[in-house]
Amino acid sequence: MKKHSLTILPVFFFSVACIAQQTDTLKVKVHNHQMTLYVSGNGKPSVILEAGGGSNHKAWQLVQPKIAGFTKVVSYDRPGYLNSDTCTSPRDAIRIATELREALIKANIQPPYILAGWSYGGSLVRVFAGLYPKHVIGMVLVDPAPEEFYGRFEREFPEIMKEDEKYIQEILASKNKPGEREEMRLYDLSMNQARRSDKLHSTPTTLLIAAGKAEGGQDRDTTNPLNRIWVEELIKWAKKRPNLNYKIITNSGHHIAKFQPDTVINAIRYHIDQYQAKYLKQSEVPYKKPDQLNDGLQTATLKEVGLNEKIIQTMVDSIVNGTYPNTHSVLIYRNGKLAFENYFPGIDQYRGKGSVGFVDHHRDSLHDLRSVSKSFVGAAVMIAIDQGKIKSLNQREFDFFPEHSNLDTGMKKDITIKHLLTMSSGIEWSEDLPYTDPKNSETAMDRSNDPVLYVLSQPIVIKPGSIFNYSGGSTQVLAAVVERATGMPIDQFAAKNIFLPLGINNFTWAKRRDGIPIAASGLRLPSRDFVKFGILLLNNGKWNNKQIISQQLLSEALQRQFTDPEAPPNIIAGFGYHIWIPTYKNGNDPVTIVRAAGNGGQNIFIDKKQNIVAVVTAGNYNNWQIRKSPSAIYIDFVYPSIIK
Repeated sequence: MKKHSLTILPVFFFSVACIAQQTDTLKVKVHNHQMTLYVSGNGKPSVILEAGGGSNHKAWQLVQPKIAGFTKVVSYDRPGYLNSDTCTSPRDAIRIATELREALIKANIQPPYILAGWSYGGSLVRVFAGLYPKHVIGMVLVDPAPEEFYGRFEREFPEIMKEDEKYIQEILASKNKPGEREEMRLYDLSMNQARRSDKLHSTPTTLLIAAGKAEGGQDRDTTNPLNRIWVEELIKWAKKRPNLNYKIITNSGHHIAKFQPDTVINAIRYHIDQYQAKYLKQSEVPYKKPDQLNDGLQTATLKEVGLNEKIIQTMVDSIVNGTYPNTHSVLIYRNGKLAFENYFPGIDQYRGKGSVGFVDHHRDSLHDLRSVSKSFVGAAVMIAIDQGKIKSLNQREFDFFPEHSNLDTGMKKDITIKHLLTMSSGIEWSEDLPYTDPKNSETAMDRSNDPVLYVLSQPIVIKPGSIFNYSGGSTQVLAAVVERATGMPIDQFAAKNIFLPLGINNFTWAKRRDGIPIAASGLRLPSRDFVKFGILLLNNGKWNNKQIISQQLLSEALQRQFTDPEAPPNIIAGFGYHIWIPTYKNGNDPVTIVRAAGNGGQNIFIDKKQNIVAVVTAGNYNNWQIRKSPSAIYIDFVYPSIIK
């Protein structure tokens, strides 16, 4: 969306589902039998889903895909269920928990763990936490079986209990339910093991208690005495347990993960967020001068370049306490020196692959640029013009696509390279819709068989050069122009003519299935290399006294060619050649800078007046409800830190 690349202050939210996460089926040998695990998502902590008695991993089918959007999650079939081998060894809770731990180790699923257990599975995860307290950082118990339930029910309603006893005997005699049968034999022992395990750990726990009607069975209507006792016993147990919060779910039957999956997801997400917030705070370290490397960047202290260290420390504190959520890196370069460099753990995505979960970010990490990629494409076009491969800014778009001469009609004949660079081609294009909406023009282009043909085929609605209209399609066509003019795809041309001169040797550029680079948003670089590109623009196209982009052409590129009328009232949103030139109405001190910006909070700020390049990366892709976006960090902290 257009506002993805521009707005840095609070905006309204719209949620976009992550790309569907692949589920890997892993079979591991434990003792004398094989267990089957279903693993999806990435990152840490790992969420382990334990099903109830008589059920398998499918009990979590509405929960696991959503949890996989932000961390690694594992469900599995216990021995005797579905795709795991039958096991003849005693099936008490301790045996089940130790086998699960062994299976996780063999599958390389490392702690820390958040455990979620439903019904009988709630007792199993309590035992796991008691056996491995250092490995478990949170639990969600989903309407678990209370230990005192059957004893009390037998005392108060012996006649009804006789009916339940018939069911138990049927299971014990069953030949086609080996898992449930063997667990039922030692059910009382497992309940006692769960009770004793509570003394062995103090894991933060959320207890979800079903207390409502449910269509299709598994009712928990408390007017039924069986259900009332179940709920009462869970509440009684919960009140004795330290570090436990319970919630009564009045609109769900026993299988909350089926009837109210979001309730379970939110409970798990709470424990994930608690862990990640703690981990983020632990990542904070005292300020130090960035390391001096052999990468072309000289370093200095904040004081040496005239920046207030206390203000920058306040910035770090604000990132760590979550005011500027999911910020991944901040780097500040001033007066020829890199004076600040800090990285923060957080949830991330890779363009075209989806979520990678909660990960550490560091100096060598590649990070999505998203629409900052557009500015690199713009630079590549200018270099191709400098080399004479493209005649001029005024060369026509269709000069490079003679095979589509049938589209070279009407006002389209007048579309030039400059119109594409300034996103003023006049074609019909809308990125104001969510990228999950097939009507979004960039999404439709990405899904098309030929992205360039898709763009060229769009109807023209206004004379080229008349208005600005944010368009990833313009970028994709420009990348194709570079390839037609130079014989090199955009990623290879950039590698030779931008990355190599700047000493950038670690990058990837996401591609479509047909191998075409995703020009508008596919580039990934380490944050230090974001800085290098910013320095290139700051220094009028020079790097180490070598002119990479001609000064005259770059000077034009960094001038305001159009103003976006849809910008927030506190910003004059100028646009040059594939780069923003915003003016922030900062009280009586308006600030005009050059800015390359991308979805999720990717930014390169170039303040020529103050001789600053600042880089911010973040992981808030398609999230517009953030009260304070990391994209506001330059105006909120870096600019105010300048010592007058």
